[in-house]
Amino acid sequence: MRNRIQDSFQGSADVVVRKQPGPKMSDALVKIIGPYSPETSNRQAFESIVCLGIVGWNLGLKPPAERRPERERLMETLPRVLTQDRPFIRRLVEEFIQRKEELFPDNVRLILDYQVTDVGDGYHVDVVSTA
Repeated sequence: MRNRIQDSFQGSADVVVRKQPGPKMSDALVKIIGPYSPETSNRQAFESIVCLGIVGWNLGLKPPAERRPERERLMETLPRVLTQDRPFIRRLVEEFIQRKEELFPDNVRLILDYQVTDVGDGYHVDVVSTA
């Protein structure tokens, strides 16, 4: 994941791995998506929930008036999502925003990247975020 981040900055920045005070961002994200992660029976489904959790987390950092237009813009970038599934995805993202606000109201770190690893009996999530 470090190489992916360095590549995205095209060598213009060093990636520094260090712990921030408070909960690990990967643990916070897993807690946000918690009610839905047991329902995911395969890696692709789990990664989809993780991605929507990240969308919800990052939208939760914006002022409420800016969230809906941003969410709708993001929905338009999901061409593979069937039209009939979009209302469910909107509700799910809204739930993740609400859970972020309830569980981590003071955490203003933006999630930049993630990686899901199959650990045999489940999945492990690593997260890169702002400091």
